[in-house]
Parts: sequence; C-alpha cells; structure tokens
Amino acid sequence: MSQATTLFKMPKTGSSSIEHLLEDQPDVQIILHDQLDRARAKLRQADWAFTFVRNPFWRLVSAYNWVMHTERKVDQVHENIYQQLSVYADFAETVQHLTEICASKDAIHFLPMHWWICDYPSGKPQAGPLLVDQVYHYESAETDLADLFAQRGLTDVPMDRRSRQIFRSRVPRSRYPDYYHLDSTVEAVLAFYAADFELFGYPGQLPDTE
Repeated sequence: MSQATTLFKMPKTGSSSIEHLLEDQPDVQIILHDQLDRARAKLRQADWAFTFVRNPFWRLVSAYNWVMHTERKVDQVHENIYQQLSVYADFAETVQHLTEICASKDAIHFLPMHWWICDYPSGKPQAGPLLVDQVYHYESAETDLADLFAQRGLTDVPMDRRSRQIFRSRVPRSRYPDYYHLDSTVEAVLAFYAADFELFGYPGQLPDTE
C-alpha cells in the first residue's frame, strides 16, 4: 500500500489555495492549523507530510491584513484576535507586542512557523527536529508543486491554474514594504521570527518586494 501524502496547512502561506489544488487527488490528507498541539500530534502519525513556508516579513503582513481588514469575520477565533489587535494603533505597534499576542490561543496566524512543524517534548517551542518530510516555499510554489506532484505520483495541475490559485492577495504586494518604514519594526520581526529565518533559509534582511 502506498503512503498517504499529508499537507499541513501552515497559516498564511497559501495553504488553502494549495488544498484546493489537491482536492481531487487520491490519498491526500489535510492537517488543519486549528490548534498547535493537535496539529503536531497528527504530524507525528503521518506517513509522509509536507508544508509550505513563507518569508516571515510578508507572512506577517498577510496575517495582519487578514485579521484587520476582512469585513466579515470568519469565525470566533477571527473575531477574538481582531479584538486583541484592535488595541494597537497600527501594524508597527502590533509588531512590538508579538510575544503577548502569540501567548493567546487565538493567534494561530501569527505563531512562528517552526512552532507548528518542529518536535519538542515540552516547554518553549524550539527549532528541530522537523515533523514534516518536505518543506516547500511560497515564493517558489509553482515549481515546488510540480516537484511535489512528480515525487508523490500525483496528477499535475496546469501552471497557469497554480499561479492564479496561489498568488492572490487582498492588498497589492507592491505595498507590503510600506509596512516596514520603521527600522524598529524590521528589527522586531527579525528578533521574534529569528528561528524561522534561519531554519527555512530566508535572509535576515527586508527584501525589496515579495
């Protein structure tokens, strides 16, 4: 019997779009990002698991915009985190409070990515060992998906559909760098997501654009 392929839906990395691209594939399972310990427990049981990651600078902007600028809140978790972030004046102030924000059970879209997919027995999450067999990158999702389809014997999806499905945004990506006009904002993100930058190969500096 062939091993099942499991997607862990890392928050704000295009994972919902990737799930849609895989919905007609046989033997593909999905692990949701609804609760940290539950997701990690399921990953330990998976035959072969993969996920997508994203540059922490742009992932954070995406999460912030989703919480603050989606008119119709998706669920109670969305409403709760919206209320929590509403006490801060703007994105820059929010970033200075990431430690407090991520102490909330509703802050699933802001948690460092390695918290979800690295195994650790107890206490503070830390980098490694990985609970997934393959880490792909949002920035190269089109070609990474082709690799996934070939590696796992899945039916390929046309390139144009991959691109249309994955690279959608409520806010033009050309505006993403505007969120980092303060050096203190850049420094706070580099510090809080330091393990993500290192573990997933992202440079420790603000890119010009996504």
